[in-house]
Amino acid sequence: MAGLLSNFTFSTLTLNDLVQIDAGRMDRAAYLIPTLDKVYHIVRKETIWDKVKKFFQRGNTSINMYYTVFAYNVSSPSGGVYRVLIEIQPNFNRAAFFDNVARVYCNCADFKFRYAWELNKRKNLFRNSRISQELGIALQQEPTAKTKNSSGGSHMCKHVYAAVKHLADNYDQIIASI
Repeated sequence: MAGLLSNFTFSTLTLNDLVQIDAGRMDRAAYLIPTLDKVYHIVRKETIWDKVKKFFQRGNTSINMYYTVFAYNVSSPSGGVYRVLIEIQPNFNRAAFFDNVARVYCNCADFKFRYAWELNKRKNLFRNSRISQELGIALQQEPTAKTKNSSGGSHMCKHVYAAVKHLADNYDQIIASI
C-alpha cells in the first residue's frame, strides 16, 4: 500500500524543476568546468498509457521512444572529476527545453546520499545495472535527517546543475551536432 501511495505523492520533475537549487550550490557550481564527453542514443519501447498515466497499462499498445543521454565530465577546482549523465527527449524547439522530463545521475557522494532516493521515487534518476549497483542501499533507504536534502527544495548536486546549465547554454549547437 505504501508503494502505491508513493506513486501519487512523488511527481516526475522537468528540467525546470530540477534546476531550482539553492543559491549556495548555484554559486559553487559556477567554479566547475563541465565537458561534454559523449552522446548516447536510446530507443525504448513504452506503452502509450505509460506516457499518459503511469498506472494504466492496457494490452500491448506500445511506441518506440527516442532518448538522448549526454555524458559529462565535471571538473572541480580541487581536482576531482565527476561523471554526470542527463537523459532527455531531444527537441529542436529551444523554448521547450526546460519542459523536458529528465533523468539525471552523478557519481558524487552528495548526489548518492542526498538526492538519489527521491529522484528514483520520482522516476528522474538515470539508472542502468551498473549505476543501480553503485548506488546500492541509497535507492531503498530514505536519507537520514543528517544527510536529508535540507537545501530548500534542491533536487540535484552542483555537478548536475553545472552540466544542465552547460547543456542549456549550448543547446542549439549540441542538438545540431547530433
